[in-house]
Amino acid sequence: MALSARTAAMSAAAVHRRRRGARVQHRQPDRHRGARRGGAKLSAAYQAYAGRINAAELALRATQADATLTLDADKTNQGKDLQEVETYNKAFLSEAQLVAQQLVSMFDNLRAGSSATLSVSASHLRNIVVK
Repeated sequence: MALSARTAAMSAAAVHRRRRGARVQHRQPDRHRGARRGGAKLSAAYQAYAGRINAAELALRATQADATLTLDADKTNQGKDLQEVETYNKAFLSEAQLVAQQLVSMFDNLRAGSSATLSVSASHLRNIVVK
């Protein structure tokens, strides 16, 4: 009887181990599946985060490119405006120089005309002819 009880206990333990092992083996694929699902979720979250970062970087680069193009256009426009102002200044100065030359020639003509009028008189001509 002790022998049969012992045999029954051993067989019950073996059956229990088999069932427990079967449950463990049955659970392990679930655990791996869960780990795979968690890994897939983690990978998807990483990809979504990386996509957001890439989109933000592209938006930043586009904004910087727009700002750079605007700055370059402003520089070009400012340079053209400065050239236009310089051209107007040169034209004004050359016109002022022309007016100054005309004034000088008018004063010279006035001085020459008055000295000619003073030097050309009848008494003066008589004195010149008599001498």
